[in-house]
Amino acid sequence: MRKHQGGKGSAIVEFTLVAIPLIFIQFSIVEICRGMWDYHSLAQAVKAACRSAATRGAGCAGAGCATTVSQLATTISAYALGMPASALNVTLTSNAGSVTCDPLNACAGNNTVWPPAGGNAAGSDIVISASYNFTSMLMMFAPGTKGMQFSGVTFTAESRQVILY
Repeated sequence: MRKHQGGKGSAIVEFTLVAIPLIFIQFSIVEICRGMWDYHSLAQAVKAACRSAATRGAGCAGAGCATTVSQLATTISAYALGMPASALNVTLTSNAGSVTCDPLNACAGNNTVWPPAGGNAAGSDIVISASYNFTSMLMMFAPGTKGMQFSGVTFTAESRQVILY
């Protein structure tokens, strides 16, 4: 009885042909999830900071009631998990003007009260917006990026609230 010798090694070839695309798909799913996590964290950070500022307007009573730019920067940093403060750009806008933290850690020592007088009356709008440049490791495989530095995708988030009191 003679055995068929032509099939030796075919399992390794088949495994290789299937495993390489599956590994790439797995890494792609992980990177997409990481991007979604960063975007959601950025949106939550901006929302939390805006909510904190909206409850501390001109009618807020008590010691330490007013919020500062530094406190808002700390709130955003605490909620923006996995994103370094040196990579976040934040703009705080009220009727009395705006403050830009580019990057966010530049406002760490800014003890200016925000929103400032004139923009902190009940019923006034405040807006906090932020941006973060997300760079995925999969971008090295993107067409047209060979030999170039890929700048990534910029995530932006904005929260607008009315000062309550």
